Amino acid sequence: MDTATPAERPGDMVIGAYEKLRDLILDGTYHPGHRLTQGELTEVLGVGRTPLREALRMLQADGFLVSVANRGVTVSRIELGATEELYALRLLVEPPLLMSLAGNFSDAEIDEMEKSLGELELHPDRSKEFQENHLAFHRVASARYGEAIDAFVMQVYRRIVWAQRSYMSRPRTATDFIAADTKLLDALRRGDGLAAKQILEFHLIDAALGLILDVDPEHAFSAFPSAAHGIGIEIAMEDNKITPPSEICWTGQTTEDVLALTSANLRVVPGPGSS
Repeated sequence: MDTATPAERPGDMVIGAYEKLRDLILDGTYHPGHRLTQGELTEVLGVGRTPLREALRMLQADGFLVSVANRGVTVSRIELGATEELYALRLLVEPPLLMSLAGNFSDAEIDEMEKSLGELELHPDRSKEFQENHLAFHRVASARYGEAIDAFVMQVYRRIVWAQRSYMSRPRTATDFIAADTKLLDALRRGDGLAAKQILEFHLIDAALGLILDVDPEHAFSAFPSAAHGIGIEIAMEDNKITPPSEICWTGQTTEDVLALTSANLRVVPGPGSS
């Protein structure tokens, strides 16, 4: 008979070690380039070498760790190009899912988003509280994407947060995020899928530009504008560089909601499909 408690089972020990080490990386305890040793980690994480090796393998697959010849396992270094690609993935995956879900959110879910939005408005200048409430707002929707997709979205999100913290970046104008989330909630409340999709697209593009240009104003963009172009969004660029506030337009029908949005990074202009 299995007498082990859930915490003692191998699978739970692996997940526990994985999550604890991931959080230590995210909060900066182990910074990019830091070399990790099994002896240190077995003590810090409180697990044996077998579950530790599996947790390390999972973190390598997620991009947090890299195995270097003759150096063992080290915390991955963060590249802006990779962060740009992560935002491109979110842009391609999340908005169409949200569009399909509009009109299906319960009153309780709408109320939960409204509560998080209210907390955002209370703490616009407190980075940690703002980030936590902003995540809580969007988690209501991502939790409806399906277990595997939600896990993927959260994995990408955590790596973006890691980049923000490593570069000590923060939203240039928190009120821009709040304005977009307010319009997004209104669109979901009335079940307008197209408006919700375009508002989230605007929001993700704004967030990507805010982080990347905060770190490197001369960054040469590649994957992100290509992803935007592929879904019918054009971002004004010159020589692969973006100068805010950059003009942005949707090549198909453009909703009044997104036409009314503006931020420190973006200015929406009517596209060829607008009436």
